[in-house]
Amino acid sequence: MPADLRSPLNAGVACNITLHGEPSDGNAWWSLACGATNAKGRDLQPDLHGWSSCPDGASGPQLVAVLDRVQGGRLGAALSSFGITGLYITFVFTIGRFLRLGIQDARTRILYEDLPTTKRLAILCQDIYIARAEGQLLLEEELYWALINIFRSPEVLFDLTKKGQ
Repeated sequence: MPADLRSPLNAGVACNITLHGEPSDGNAWWSLACGATNAKGRDLQPDLHGWSSCPDGASGPQLVAVLDRVQGGRLGAALSSFGITGLYITFVFTIGRFLRLGIQDARTRILYEDLPTTKRLAILCQDIYIARAEGQLLLEEELYWALINIFRSPEVLFDLTKKGQ
């Protein structure tokens, strides 16, 4: 018996997975072949085709697994590189993130973004600016607090921004 077969620490099992055929044709399959190797990666008994020998003396047939058709095209390439779980996580989290960005804090923005007409509020802001430019700081402060009170009360805000006024 060769020295390679006696020591289990120097031996190992090498497996090769091979894709046969062309995925785009739909006639592709995978095959799996395993065999015993020495510490340098060489086959222990290359003359035994279809059989492999293990260091402890056990031997058995070579395993060839034939699986379902291989998916071709862009979807097949994405599935083979990411896997179905990676593809699912990528798309679900990406779509979820974009939806979240669009909806985030919408309840606080609706009050100000969906007002019918803001002409009166714009005029009040212009009046505050004019009062500051003219140096009438007391009038500016009164107008400023009036604007703050309008924004604090949704009822008053909606009354001031009704259409037709």
